[in-house]
Amino acid sequence: MSIKNLIFWFDHPPRVSKGIFNAVSEKWNGKTYYVCVNDTRDERKKINWDEGGYGKAEIIILSTMSNKNVFFDEFLNAHIDDIHIFNGYKSQSSLYLNKIIDAVRKPKIIIWSERPNLYGGFIEKMVRKIGLILYFKDAIRLRKYVSAYFAVSAKGVNMFKKFGWPNDKVFPFLYVPPINSEILKQSKKEIKFPIKMLYVGRFDAKAKGVDILMRAMDKLPKDNLSLEVVGGYGKIKDEVIDWAKSKSNVSFGGSWPSSEVCERMKEYDICIIPSKYDGWNVNPNDAIRAGTGIIITDNSGSDDLIRSSNSGIVIKSNSVNALVDAIKLVMKEPNLIIKWSENANKYANKISPNCASDYFIAVLQYVFEKNVKERPKAPWLINLYE
Repeated sequence: MSIKNLIFWFDHPPRVSKGIFNAVSEKWNGKTYYVCVNDTRDERKKINWDEGGYGKAEIIILSTMSNKNVFFDEFLNAHIDDIHIFNGYKSQSSLYLNKIIDAVRKPKIIIWSERPNLYGGFIEKMVRKIGLILYFKDAIRLRKYVSAYFAVSAKGVNMFKKFGWPNDKVFPFLYVPPINSEILKQSKKEIKFPIKMLYVGRFDAKAKGVDILMRAMDKLPKDNLSLEVVGGYGKIKDEVIDWAKSKSNVSFGGSWPSSEVCERMKEYDICIIPSKYDGWNVNPNDAIRAGTGIIITDNSGSDDLIRSSNSGIVIKSNSVNALVDAIKLVMKEPNLIIKWSENANKYANKISPNCASDYFIAVLQYVFEKNVKERPKAPWLINLYE
């Protein structure tokens, strides 16, 4: 394959995927563009989601243009033979996916996405499940135009195959946030009491499961255990903050800049991820790089990392008792803190931007270059292959 440019299409400028895609842009011999329908949302700018650059990629914000249609026609004409990489086919940017399919006889298209959300109350879940029919219909329509589908998480891989995406076109994918350095300053844990636990993220009950965490803490002994909750936004923010202030062993840590989360995580023994439904919760990425063990639910997406690294424990989602039992296990066997930390330190390089971008480029070469025969394996799942 002669070198092509890479055109990434996003709803908003990337953040949780920026680590891997910036690394791809640095290594790719052609040009790289990030074409974004909208700018970063204000609540995410407040926690520095837009901090830092975009590697060698040129960023384009369509919402700032007076005539997006004219720009698109001219841009597509200039990049008609390039590789177009889309964040999903049910997103705002998918409008341009369909335009490219209509305009280009043999488009070079890659799609990556999370599995669709299925959280909420009974009626909301039923509506979302009915919506899955559209995912199936679109998969049947699009699969002849799409060269590869990067599905976020193992659950995503299985779900998109069920939607009708061919096995040979579906590849595992993960989010890789930007990091300050590929060089890891690994942390070493000591058994000290109280055991310091941490929750970082949106104060939300529907998807993030913060209500489960609160109810679990209310059932646990206050001695030898502390929890800090960190986050500056969410529908139940005030409720969480008031609850934290009312508990002797819980504190509210305010809001952290996203670029500082990994380094600050080193100060804690355990990171709690109580998600009820996440496409990919990125906190385990930071926790593993920080050498901090993780208690995570089986519906977090990134539980793939804990299964492969043995850097924590995976529990049933939406279960207060499962979370209580997991925390009690750590209190009973505090050596797990050291064991999980050591395993995280050994595994961390497998989820670095450098390693993940090598995999992404290897898949592009496998798909588009006739002389590449061996199907690439996702490095962060390597322990699960064996």
